[in-house]
Amino acid sequence: MVKSSSSRQNNFDLLRLLGALLVIFSHSYAISGYGEPKLFFYPRETYGWLGVIIFFTISGYLITGSWMRRQHVGSYLKARALRIFPALILVVSLSIFILGPLVTTRSLTNYFTDNKTYQYFGTVFLYLDNNLPLPGVFEHNPIPVVNGSLWTLQYEFSLYLVILGLGSLLRAKLRYLLPVLILLMLPWYGTYRAGEHYLGNMNGFRILEFSSYFLLGACLFLYKKWIPLKPTLVGLAVALWTVITLAGKSPPWLLLPTLAYLIIFVALYQGLAFMHQAIKLERIGDISYGLYIFAFPIQGLVVWALHGQATPWQTTLLALPLIVSLAAASWHFLEKKALALK
Repeated sequence: MVKSSSSRQNNFDLLRLLGALLVIFSHSYAISGYGEPKLFFYPRETYGWLGVIIFFTISGYLITGSWMRRQHVGSYLKARALRIFPALILVVSLSIFILGPLVTTRSLTNYFTDNKTYQYFGTVFLYLDNNLPLPGVFEHNPIPVVNGSLWTLQYEFSLYLVILGLGSLLRAKLRYLLPVLILLMLPWYGTYRAGEHYLGNMNGFRILEFSSYFLLGACLFLYKKWIPLKPTLVGLAVALWTVITLAGKSPPWLLLPTLAYLIIFVALYQGLAFMHQAIKLERIGDISYGLYIFAFPIQGLVVWALHGQATPWQTTLLALPLIVSLAAASWHFLEKKALALK
């Protein structure tokens, strides 16, 4: 049984939590110097990719719903900014003033007088280089990157602006335009090569991919009265994808609507309600965003502490308690209070 997204008895928070954990699991391999494990049902992508796709599909559904309910530019932008930037500013500040001095190979004087230390604040602006280094930080780690998760935020925020722009210009016609956009984008997805074009720091292929999932999520919201979310259709979708994959002829564009449908089905499926109570999700709070942006530097810290010799499971299990603690603190003491300002 599927319940309306207007009900509090949905699984959006639970599914985003799963998405964040998939990213943490996948990144633990890369940060430790191993290849990220591939999805068994889609070997060209990783579990981290699946986590990100869950985020974008759910965002498309919920953000479009937010716009359709208000259709007020100022309120919409304020809500989106309050969701993204407070925790982002916090993680960037902690990286500069706590993590950096702790692990840098430079002297503290050299670290705090180096312009690159303060240039890292540019990460907050999303559209600048979000792989900026901090002097001497993680230099000897297999991946000498401070926070390799932040790069997707510019895509996310750009899609917020797309919904705002199209919604402001087209109003009710948004329902008719988005399916047309998706139909135009799907054929490209199977043939477009990653790294072929860039728009600023954004990869053309990822723009196409993330936009497709986001807009599919948006369409599933706009047409929720007409698109049935039923277990039988889920079973057919899974069976179809399995058969095509086993045949070795799985076209990438087929995965988009199938996976987006499955994500929204699970998000609205009442049968998972018991899991909210089992993990006390309401008490923990919506920590998925905090998990996502705090995880990478904490995992890097574990690898640094183990002199670059950490296994992926060590990186995951040793980092997870601190990641969850920081994400929970960020939610209860910063993000939740910021969102109350909406």
